[in-house]
Amino acid sequence: MPRSKPYLVIVEWLDSAQFSGWGDKEDVLGDDVLPCTSIGWLVSRDKVALHMAGSRCRKSRNEWCERHSIPMGCVTSLKFIKVEGRDAKSKTK
Repeated sequence: MPRSKPYLVIVEWLDSAQFSGWGDKEDVLGDDVLPCTSIGWLVSRDKVALHMAGSRCRKSRNEWCERHSIPMGCVTSLKFIKVEGRDAKSKTK
């Protein structure tokens, strides 16, 4: 379910790694997961996944771009970013 007021978040998470080709046991054991950091708008989260986006449409408030879903089991940290006046309209010259 989309949030009524979107929040900016910093998500730290672990991504799986895939390598093709032959390798011995030492090669396989050396294939670590990849620590990642994503910054964006939190669209929603539940027990299964965290859904975020890089951009949002301020006019409709229900349209998102650069969408990303991360399994909650991979999330290692979730930080909320306070944004002053995030819904305020700005004037440009």
